[in-house]
Amino acid sequence: MITPILVIGGALGFTLVLARLGRGRVTMTDGEGVRFGGFNALRALAALGVVAGHSLTTSSLDWLPRAAVENMATGVTLFFVISGFLLYRPFATSLTERSKVSIKRFIANRALRILPLYVLVVVVVYFATTGHPFQSLMRLARALSFTGVYTRDDFLPVAWSLDDEMAFYLLLPALYLALMAWPRPHQRLWLGAGAIAALSLVSLIALAVSPQDQAITGGPLTKFHLFGLGMLLATLHARRPRFQLSPKLLFGGAAGMAIALLISSVAYEKNLYLFDPVCGVAFFLLVGMVAFSGPTARLTRTLSWRPLSHLGDVSYGIYLWHEPLHHVLYNSGVLSSAYIPGFLELAMCSIALATGTYFLVEKPALRIKNRWAASTPAGPTTGQRKPAPAGVPAA
Repeated sequence: MITPILVIGGALGFTLVLARLGRGRVTMTDGEGVRFGGFNALRALAALGVVAGHSLTTSSLDWLPRAAVENMATGVTLFFVISGFLLYRPFATSLTERSKVSIKRFIANRALRILPLYVLVVVVVYFATTGHPFQSLMRLARALSFTGVYTRDDFLPVAWSLDDEMAFYLLLPALYLALMAWPRPHQRLWLGAGAIAALSLVSLIALAVSPQDQAITGGPLTKFHLFGLGMLLATLHARRPRFQLSPKLLFGGAAGMAIALLISSVAYEKNLYLFDPVCGVAFFLLVGMVAFSGPTARLTRTLSWRPLSHLGDVSYGIYLWHEPLHHVLYNSGVLSSAYIPGFLELAMCSIALATGTYFLVEKPALRIKNRWAASTPAGPTTGQRKPAPAGVPAA
C-alpha cells in the first residue's frame, strides 16, 4: 500500500510545483475567441472519465457495478458533443451576419491546438515502444496522418477519436461554404440544421449496420451524430444567444441526463445499438445546460472551480498521456491492482505529465492562436458569452 501512496503523493506534489512555476493559465474559448464558462470543467470530467474506464483493464472492481465504471469511458462522447457545439457556433452565427469565418484561420487554429502535443506523444511512444523503429514507419505514418481509424490500427489506442475529430474539421468548412452559397441569408441557419439532421440520420443508419462501432469507439461516419448533436445546440445558441435556462428547466435537463445515462449504461452492458445515440442525448442535455446557463448561475459558478479549470486546461494532455503511462506503471509493477489506488496513481501521474507539457508545448501554441483571435473582434457579447481578453487564445 505504501507504493501507491508515494506515487500519488509525488505526482500531486509535482503537479502543484509545475502549476506554480507555469502560472498564467490560458482561458479556453471557441474558434472565434468567445469564452463559455463551465466547458473547461466538462473537458476535465470527460478526460478523467476515460481514465477511470481504462483503469479497469488492470485493476479489479468488486463494490461498484463494473458496467457503470466502464461507461465512464464515454467521456470521449462528451468531447465530441463539445467540439460540435464550440466549433460550429462561429460558423452558425456568421450564416446570418455579414461577417464571415476565416477558413484559413480555422484550419490553422485547429492545427495549433491538436498537432504540437499529439506529435510529441506519438514520437515519444514510437521510439519508446518500437524495438525496430524503421520497421513500423507505416504505423507511424498512419498515426501522424490521422488515418489509423480506417484500418483499425491506431498507434495510440486513443487516437481513433482524434481521427474522427480531424474528419469533422474537414467537414465544417465544406458545409459552411455550401450554406453560404445559398442566396437567401435568412434561410441558411435552418438549412444548415436540416443538413446536420440529415447527416446525423445517415450516421445512425451507418451505425446500425456496423456492429463493431456500436461501442465507444468508431469511425467518423458512425460517430458523426454525436458532433451533430453539438452542432444543433450551436444552431439554437446562434438563434437565441441571450436565452438562459430557468432553474426548473435545469432540473429537468439534469433529470433527463441522469435517465439517459442510466439507459446507456444498461445498453452498453448488453451491447445494444441504443447505447451510442442515448449516450449522445445525455451529453447533449449536459452541454445544453452549460451553454444556456448565465455567467452568474450556480451551475456555471460550480463548474468554474479553479482545480476543475486547471484540469480542463490540461485535459488534452491527460487524454493523450494516460495510456502510455498506464503501460509504464503496470509493467514497472508500481500500479496497484485495487481499483481506487490504481485509478488515483494513473490519474495523478497523467495530470502531472499533462501539466508539464501544457506549459512547455500547448501554451506557446495557444498564444499564437490568441493573436489571431484577438485581431478579429467578436460579435456582441451576451449573458454567457464574453470576449476573450488580450492574451487569451481560441480553443
